[in-house]
Amino acid sequence: MNKPNLISILIIEDNPGDQLLLRENLLGTNLLIDEIVLTETLAEGMEHLRQQNFAVIFLDLFLSDSGGLDTFLQVIKVNSRIPVIIYSGLSDTQMAIEAITAGAQDFMIKDDHSAGLLEKTVLYAIERKRIADALEESNKKFDLISKVTHDMVWDWNLVTNEVYRNPEGWKKIFGSAERKVMNKKEDFSSRIHPDDLERVNLTLDNAFNSPGQQLYESEFRLVRDDNSIAYIEDRGFIVRDEKAKAIRLTGASHDITDRKNKEEELKKLSLIAKETINGVVFRDKDQKITWVNNAFTTIYGYELPEILGKTINSFLHGPETNRDAAEAVKQQLSKAETFVYEVINYTKTGNKLLVKVHVQPILNDRGDYTQSFTLITDITSQRRLEEEVEEEKIKKQKEITHAVFAAQENERSAIGRELHDNINQILGATKLYIDMAKKDNPNRNSYLATSSEYTLIAIEEIRKLSKTLITPLINENGLVNSVKDIAEDIMLVLPINIIITTDDFDEIALGNKFKLDIFRIVQEQINNTLKHAQAEKILIAFKENDGQLLVSVSDDGIGFDTTKKKSGVGFTNIRSRAELYNGIMQLASEVGKGTQLCLTFNTKDLLNNSEAKRG
Repeated sequence: MNKPNLISILIIEDNPGDQLLLRENLLGTNLLIDEIVLTETLAEGMEHLRQQNFAVIFLDLFLSDSGGLDTFLQVIKVNSRIPVIIYSGLSDTQMAIEAITAGAQDFMIKDDHSAGLLEKTVLYAIERKRIADALEESNKKFDLISKVTHDMVWDWNLVTNEVYRNPEGWKKIFGSAERKVMNKKEDFSSRIHPDDLERVNLTLDNAFNSPGQQLYESEFRLVRDDNSIAYIEDRGFIVRDEKAKAIRLTGASHDITDRKNKEEELKKLSLIAKETINGVVFRDKDQKITWVNNAFTTIYGYELPEILGKTINSFLHGPETNRDAAEAVKQQLSKAETFVYEVINYTKTGNKLLVKVHVQPILNDRGDYTQSFTLITDITSQRRLEEEVEEEKIKKQKEITHAVFAAQENERSAIGRELHDNINQILGATKLYIDMAKKDNPNRNSYLATSSEYTLIAIEEIRKLSKTLITPLINENGLVNSVKDIAEDIMLVLPINIIITTDDFDEIALGNKFKLDIFRIVQEQINNTLKHAQAEKILIAFKENDGQLLVSVSDDGIGFDTTKKKSGVGFTNIRSRAELYNGIMQLASEVGKGTQLCLTFNTKDLLNNSEAKRG
């Protein structure tokens, strides 16, 4: 123990005799005393404390201006760092003990102190105060460190099974409100996740039972106050007795939840990057490759060691690659924005690929571009399929156009035949009778009457022909009524029965363009039946069922073999009209059993289709 050098002592004692006795005894010790200040009141003593530093204070608790424990409390309120020795009489012993409990260093009974005892008491008081202050300072630093870290420091006495854990660390790990220190082993172990508890206990037992082991480490899960999971890393130092038996474990619990969550996230991302069918490339800020996944190797044939540190354009670009692509990528990356582009690449074996590239710049905390994440999708087959579909569309459109032109030519031919074979003959006969009537012929009136009849017949035939050519007033008459009109006209001149049914069919919501096309389809199929089927009955049905519109035209004619006879222009025209509205055409026929044409449309498609709405 180091002796303090040149100490100053303050005596606060209202009895002059006790003052002088204490002073003389102090001077009789081996203490190196610089000054002894004597005061009789608390106020006077506190004033000295404010102005001067002392090594120790002798304090009588009962003064003229203060009494009891409050006297001590007033002193330490002014300066708590100076050790205080309670200087009391025999009757004040209990109060002196209370003062020691409150922070005083020692107490001495008046008239009962030798020089040796006095010297030892002063030196011990100074030393104890120094140790207490050092411990307090250490605790302050410890508490400060605890506040700025996520660690919970603990000290486990394996002999008593008591554990100290700092409350601040406990609060941070468990999310608890302010609480007392949990000093039992079970307070902590009961929070360990059930799936980890056995492993943690086994790790501890192995550490304790291995005499040469000093360090203990373990990772496990804890259940917080809100039932969420915390990941904990425990590290400790094992203290052993002379027989190498573990008697103490001191360490800290570190909350690694954030790290574990990030590791799990990285595992998921890594799994996605490795297992995805898309090529994944990581590049540094100079666009040099730092990592590629297996799919990249599958697509291009290059292994990572072959291309590590290279730029993509140095080995994937080829004759048909856009030469401006590399510069465009560089400019886009400088903007630190996500972008997408398509480019032609070449595999290790020289195969040409069309790829879609998604580039995501990765920024640091300051917002600076540091690397990029690139997702590569091989769209070669997709683009080829799109081109084939487009070619098929063009081919189909040509077929439709050809069918339309053929239908127009057939229609013109039919009109020509009708004019030549029917109307022209009637008009020719009319002219013949008129010419005969012009002559002075006794049958003149009869000839004129006959020519008049032929003229009326010609007019009626022209009217019928015109009616087949003029677009019906669908928006006025409606689809069903327009079909009924042509059915009635046909049944007036031909020995055939046409029946029309409309089960649950409501055409109000349908567009006029769609209804006109359906009318033309029905008209086309009726004409086909009249020309080829030798039918006695035609059944036309309109029906709505489960969100579908069904239109069918059936006959009881001679039918035909659909496997041998190709669809003519009429059926091609019908199919092309139906496909305008995503409709499906089905044709069923069998020799001797008639023919059925069935069209199916999705009602929702019709309501959304601009072609169907257009009037």
